[in-house]
Amino acid sequence: MLEKNFKEKIIQIFSEGINQYFAEESACRADISSSLISLDAPKEKLHGDITSNIAMVLAKQVKANPVILAQHISEKIKKIFNQRSDINSFIDGIEVKGAFINLWLSDKYYENILLEIFKNKEKFGQNSDFGGKRVNIEFVSANPTGPLTIAHARQAAIGDALARILKFNGYDVTTEYYLNDCGRQINMLGKSLEIRYRNLCGKEDSLPEDGYVGEYVIDIAKEIKEKHGEMFLEETEKTSNFFRKYAVESIMNLIRKDLEDFRVHFDVWTSQAEFEERKIVERTLEELEKAGYLYEQDGAKWFKSTAFGDDKDRVVRKSDGSYTYLAPDIAYHKDKYLRKFEQIIDLLGPDHHVFTNIHLLAGMLKIPLFIIMKTY
Repeated sequence: MLEKNFKEKIIQIFSEGINQYFAEESACRADISSSLISLDAPKEKLHGDITSNIAMVLAKQVKANPVILAQHISEKIKKIFNQRSDINSFIDGIEVKGAFINLWLSDKYYENILLEIFKNKEKFGQNSDFGGKRVNIEFVSANPTGPLTIAHARQAAIGDALARILKFNGYDVTTEYYLNDCGRQINMLGKSLEIRYRNLCGKEDSLPEDGYVGEYVIDIAKEIKEKHGEMFLEETEKTSNFFRKYAVESIMNLIRKDLEDFRVHFDVWTSQAEFEERKIVERTLEELEKAGYLYEQDGAKWFKSTAFGDDKDRVVRKSDGSYTYLAPDIAYHKDKYLRKFEQIIDLLGPDHHVFTNIHLLAGMLKIPLFIIMKTY
């Protein structure tokens, strides 16, 4: 990676050389802007440390042979480098290969970089170019139905690294974990825990076909029995709520501990259950309906996602009154939008299936949203 000021100096020299050539030796005139000059790492080390295709870019404008143009420009650049004592010692050679202008960096350049690293230590490369631009990164966001997986660990590593890089470059970063702590899966988790608890108390209840069979559920059930004995054997709404809440809290404690051991910190933990308790999802759907983006069909509420480029409309509330995944996702992303973030980044895992709809929602609300889909 080129140090920023050094890169700017090279671009300036390229610009001077190009302008000199067209002013002194060419009958052609080109629209020359430093923004046209790109400096890249060559695909092959044999072609130097820095390469530029500026001759090919300009050749299209002036209808010239790009190889010959590259040779003329490189001669001008060499002369300017020789006159610049502040940078000449950092360049070991300049050569044209095809229509590319290639540069080799000297040992002196790398010595200088090493001195800067020793001088600035962990602050080397830090800058404030982005002036506190507010960014929200949501990642991991594993459902609290079981321990974290290797896929979640990958997301944690990528998300945390991205957050640190953005902070290092002057962004005001908020890291966020979205907690899907209500709905059918959570109800089934609570029921699975209750049955395992009853089994430990001598009851012969069987898990439902789609119940949670992991050993961690049995471990949590043992913890409840040790603490409370057979207090929760009576099957009531109150005991169901207890098992559901206890299961989520226990698994979230495991998840938080794993993330802490992994040195991944979240600034905000957002609960879907709280969203629903505060009627945020309901109010969001009401707003969409008033705006003409919801309609009723077959007893269900549908979102007109085709109005934003989707291949079909999507259900947000089923005929039984329960929400699909999309409904709270819409409410959640609107909430992030209202929190005045200038950039929203979702790092999605392999178990996320509604990223296309979130993207459509982003377009509808004019949210500057990146979505990164992890497929492993």
